[in-house]
Amino acid sequence: MANLDFPSEQEIDEFASGFFGYGEFEAPLWFIGMEEGGGKSASDVARRIRTWQERGRAPLEDVAKYHDAILRDGFKSIRRQNTWSALSRIHLSYVSSETTGNATRNHWQKQLGRWGSLTCMMELNPLPSPGITAWNYPSFTEIPFLASRVAYNARYRNNRISAIREMVARHSPQAIVFYGRKYEPFWSDIAGVTFDEGQIHSQAVKGDVTFVSMHHPNARIKGKTSKYLEEIGAFLRR
Repeated sequence: MANLDFPSEQEIDEFASGFFGYGEFEAPLWFIGMEEGGGKSASDVARRIRTWQERGRAPLEDVAKYHDAILRDGFKSIRRQNTWSALSRIHLSYVSSETTGNATRNHWQKQLGRWGSLTCMMELNPLPSPGITAWNYPSFTEIPFLASRVAYNARYRNNRISAIREMVARHSPQAIVFYGRKYEPFWSDIAGVTFDEGQIHSQAVKGDVTFVSMHHPNARIKGKTSKYLEEIGAFLRR
């Protein structure tokens, strides 16, 4: 049954064309993933979209302040976040900082995705979902383009790729780490490059920007260790 309080088509379109992630565009190192987790209920999705509206419709939010607004117990209630932890480890190595467990935890809790930081996290897909194989939206709403991932992607995929490509050209970060190797064709479209294939990750350079395409931090891949993440950061630093 459709949720009567679920955002309208217009609200979803505005969110999809206006919200891209967290942090600062001027960060030298960007992270771009497939989609944000969450979206297990209609109320969660509605709260995320309406909070974004109420907070000023910023293209990049402050991850802690945003989650303080959408989570009952706030950002501090997030005790473990494997994806953010991996990105923090890469970033710490990139800036030649220590990469201990405590340092990594402190980084994602206090720096990653924050306004005023040197970090940027973005997503290709606009709406949250518990996983790439999950699609709960037909139980939330009868909006036609949310009836399937195919319809959803047809509506937003090309526009999101174009928008992120323009952001890359406008802000020219030093490096971008894409995570989710299954999405590598889309990463190529965004970067305007053909990646050199590697066993665990691919890489490419265009102008002054270095690109890496790696497996998602949650993917179980042989050789994808903490040291491997640190080596990516060191490689990008060089």
